[in-house]
This record gives sequence, C-alpha cells and structure tokens, in this order.
Amino acid sequence: MSRTDCAYVPSDRRCASRALLLQSAVAVFLFCVFMPVSGYSAPTIPAPQWIKRTAVAEKMLVNGIPSKVEYFEADRDVEEVLKFYRKTWQSQYAGHAGYREAHVEPWHVISRLEQRHLLTVQVRQSNALSADGYLAVANLDEIDTKTSVAADIPKLAGSKVLNQNTSFDPGKKGEVVMLANKFSVATNGQFYRDHYSDRGWGVLQDQELPGARAMAFRRFGAEVRLVVNKTAVGSVVVINRVTSD
Repeated sequence: MSRTDCAYVPSDRRCASRALLLQSAVAVFLFCVFMPVSGYSAPTIPAPQWIKRTAVAEKMLVNGIPSKVEYFEADRDVEEVLKFYRKTWQSQYAGHAGYREAHVEPWHVISRLEQRHLLTVQVRQSNALSADGYLAVANLDEIDTKTSVAADIPKLAGSKVLNQNTSFDPGKKGEVVMLANKFSVATNGQFYRDHYSDRGWGVLQDQELPGARAMAFRRFGAEVRLVVNKTAVGSVVVINRVTSD
C-alpha cells in the first residue's frame, strides 16, 4: 500500500464549506474559463442595504484560485437573497447565462462569471427571519497551474481530493483539505496516527465517535486537526492545519 508523504492545514470549520461550494461554482463555469477578456478591473459583488458584510480573507486560495471572501448576515430569508441576485445578474455576459444556481444542503449557491472573475454567493437560512452566508470573488486569471492540488497532503493510495483552500492572515497560514477514499474510518485513523506520530508530532486528541474519528496533532507551532467520517463507499477526511509565519 503506497502512502504520500507530507503534512498539514486550518481550524476554522467554515473554511471547509467555503471551499466545497466555491469548487462547485467553479465547475459550473468551467466551460467558459478560457474566454478571452482584456482591459478590465476586478468586479465587486453588489449587495442590498439589508445585507451586512464582514471581511473574512483578503487573500485565499481555493483550489489554486486566488479569492476574496466576505461573510454576510441578512435580515431576510434565503429566497429574498436569491431573488436579489437573480434580478441583479439576469442579463447575459459574453453570450453566457447571467447566473447559475446550485443547492448543496443546507446551502444555496448562485454564481456569475464576469470579467474573468467568478462571483459566488452562498446562503443558508440561519433562523425563521434571517439568513447568512459568504460572498466570494475568484480571479480565474491567477489560477495556479504549476502546483498539484494537495500534492503534499498525507493520504492513502487512491484517495481523491475533493477540494483544498489556503487562507493568509497576519502571522498565520491556514489550509483545509477534504478528500475521499474507499478505506474504513479505522484504517484512515491508524494511517494518520502513524504518519504524524512517526514524524514527531504530539497527539492532542484521538477520539472515536459514532461512524467517525477526530484527531489533533501539534509540532513546532503547527497544529493539525482532522475528522474522518464514514460514508456508504468508504470515508471522507477533512484535514485542517494552521502554521505560524
């Protein structure tokens, strides 16, 4: 059984949902990624007055695509948020549909390709009268084609990387990787326990849960947290690492 040598990634759980949904949005627009455009400035995502925006990351890499991400709260429900963007983005751009939509429970995603940037809104119902979510602008001209996605992440043979993102904050670098494979929770758990222990990482947590296993390791100012969840065909692993500059 071959294993990939490596390490890492961050502990903000919201990063995993951002990466997964942004990846889905990129796939929706893959047919027009290479559309030539020149002489443009980066577009911004419009928002009504009843949406409150908060910066999450000025610089984040989502599957190699530089992205700016904001968190938002709205005193309207999900449908009102979607209606605003459907109306705002209804016009076509360069001959393509004005927007695309997807639904990955509990999230609703609406996206638009504009001036070689992917504009993405993902929203969920937070309570009966309000919603929250993320606004993301991804620069498709700055896709990193030289680095393989999650090439240095430890994983069992045959594992498929579902998504990866990297965020940069003052003094810290965070990474999140989600992958899937055909192996059991126990096999994945033992692999990661051996991998990090053999390389001198201290074990902070190793907890068996119903259909899952949660683990955490630390070494030289770096911390790795991972969760292995059972699926119908194997396991899904979410790996988080935060390192200090």
